Amino acid sequence: MGIIVARRLKIITGLILFTFVTVHLMNLAIGFFSLPLADQLRPVMMFPFSNRPVGAILFASVTLHMFLGLQALYKRNTLQMTRHDTVQLVTALLIIPLLVPHAWSMIANKQMLGITPGYFELFQFFWIKEPIAGIRQVLLLIVIWVHGCLGLFTWLRIKLWWPRLANYANLIAVIIPVLALLAFVDGGMRALGASGFDPAGYAREPFHSQPGSNPPTQPHGVSKPGKPDSNTAGITFNNGAQIQKPNDKNNRPVETDPVKIKQTQTFIGQVKWRITYGYLALLLAVLLARAFRLRGQCPELEVRYASGDVVKRPAGMNLLEMATVSDIPHANLCRGRGRCGTCRIRIHDSDGKLDPPSQIERDTLTRTGSAENVRLACQLTPGPGVITIERLIPPDVQPHQLHNAKSSANSVSPEPMAEQS
Repeated sequence: MGIIVARRLKIITGLILFTFVTVHLMNLAIGFFSLPLADQLRPVMMFPFSNRPVGAILFASVTLHMFLGLQALYKRNTLQMTRHDTVQLVTALLIIPLLVPHAWSMIANKQMLGITPGYFELFQFFWIKEPIAGIRQVLLLIVIWVHGCLGLFTWLRIKLWWPRLANYANLIAVIIPVLALLAFVDGGMRALGASGFDPAGYAREPFHSQPGSNPPTQPHGVSKPGKPDSNTAGITFNNGAQIQKPNDKNNRPVETDPVKIKQTQTFIGQVKWRITYGYLALLLAVLLARAFRLRGQCPELEVRYASGDVVKRPAGMNLLEMATVSDIPHANLCRGRGRCGTCRIRIHDSDGKLDPPSQIERDTLTRTGSAENVRLACQLTPGPGVITIERLIPPDVQPHQLHNAKSSANSVSPEPMAEQS
């Protein structure tokens, strides 16, 4: 797979998944104001993702995004990186182990048992029956949101219009997960109150209904003892919270046989952990393959900067990685993706092998009108030897300065202006 195709697929799949996560969290956030309203709006908000073709696209996006991430990890020449890249890598590796127990359990329970729990039933499960799973849900929310925002904002920050919208986007990026977490806590406290453990008096405050309606006499989703409501029919979720029957006539009928329910949920749990352990084994295999690939890269590369700095490291890293691990400031607004062009360097001399630019590097260099001796530090991996380079963009360049920086760097500028350590 070509580097351009891989990058574009990573962006496309990331946008698809981030859209789904955003809508999902917005629906949960509504629950902070009214849980019944959140349950009522869930079929509407999740409708675009509820049909099989889109479901297949979501599954393919998760799988492809994961494999592209593992491929990028394998190709990394160093694990020394900026804090930004470290957070993005760590969150990326944590998503699958945190996501699989939740996503697989929800899908499998719906398809095999006809069980579609409402929010209150889920809160009962996460706060009372399986609090460890509840903690895992909170971690998943934080990890997946941080990873998605870092990737999205890195992609957007080189756009000309981004500085005008950045503050609003940052505000939204904080509001959505905070409200979702507050809804999770509020719902959990009410579930605890309904169960008899009521340290905060939540049992005296039933789930608020729509404005103007009479408050329910029992918290949403909980039947009075001995009087199961028409939606639950005595079905339990993992021997915990009661479950609502799905209203959609196309859904599988709710399974009512306790033996079949227990057997199916045992099977669901086994598959859940097999998928998780399989992913961890795949991750370990990628790390071992990467270590094996780097074993033979012992010859040294010496990078001499026009500013006077000299860096010596084992060959195999690109010039941006060399600068990062050596604490040499270097502009890279797109975080080494080869898109922004701010890491451009002018090559004064080199006695080692220099591979020709890749397609993504050629496109960026052409777009910026760069000379033949100008390359992207994030894309150029010199062979062993000595190379003398000059950084063309100040290391502290900001997104709103990007286009000015491009035009100034394309001119033959004096070294003091281009080189800043």
